Amino acid sequence: MLITLDKCQLCGSKDFLGLNGIVLKPDKRKANLNLRDEDTGWYMCQACSFIFQNPRLSRAYIEEYYARSDYHEGREISEGQIGHTLIQLARLELFLAMNGINIGATRGATCLDYGCGIGAALNFMAERGNEVWGVELDRHEVEFGRKHYKIKFASTPDEIPKETRFDFIFTHHCLEHVFDPNDFFAYAARALKPGGILMATVPSWRYSNTMNFINGFDISDNSMFDHVSLSGFMNKHGLFQFSHMYQNNDDWELVTLARKSPRKNYYGINHQETLAELYSNVSKRHSERLGEPGVPARDSFIVRM
Repeated sequence: MLITLDKCQLCGSKDFLGLNGIVLKPDKRKANLNLRDEDTGWYMCQACSFIFQNPRLSRAYIEEYYARSDYHEGREISEGQIGHTLIQLARLELFLAMNGINIGATRGATCLDYGCGIGAALNFMAERGNEVWGVELDRHEVEFGRKHYKIKFASTPDEIPKETRFDFIFTHHCLEHVFDPNDFFAYAARALKPGGILMATVPSWRYSNTMNFINGFDISDNSMFDHVSLSGFMNKHGLFQFSHMYQNNDDWELVTLARKSPRKNYYGINHQETLAELYSNVSKRHSERLGEPGVPARDSFIVRM
């Protein structure tokens, strides 16, 4: 069930540092799998500062875990889930517009939502004459989506015709769960058209709103990203991160835009600095949390390359 990584999935280094100070909330999923909290842990690669869970659930187990909908408390699709999915891309349209991309005016494009859930996020694009594919393992959510939305579902990219090329690839709070992020970025680089856009959104420990971020992680989460590690995966597969934004959405999340390009992102890597910020963020007292009464919220900000 558990697989131990012997090298960093980003850079291949075997020089790991255990992050013993990161204590997750009690994980019911571990108990259900007869695992103890100490059976897995968080590590940082000292060569590239990528943070990941190790050991982790095997690829086969993760895929079956999601396919069976085991992570749902029940089998009903709630109104809250539908509403949240509907606004996933809509709430990011301003960021796209600030980067010269009018997603609402897009017509005749081919799009992909990777980890699409019920498929509602890009359904508005399907209704406007765009061809939209959604990759989703959860059979229960796919069954619901096929009844209500116009997108084409596939359980893996292998089920999408090999000749399909995308103008727009979107993934929202999915990449932290996959067994190996290289799988997604390798596919995205192959399937993205020249000039096409990749938009990836992930929860991020950097600038996090204290324990709200870490409390959302459990045995099904494998990676903690920031713009440095995410751009590292992108560059590795021929993608260039040309813009990114951190914003407070319950807690801090990272939104990135990338294109196919041989260009590289060059960010300074200092793992001691990374550690200091990480531990500072996850150890703040409740009264120090951004957005709490009496504590001014921090504005979103954008960095363009």
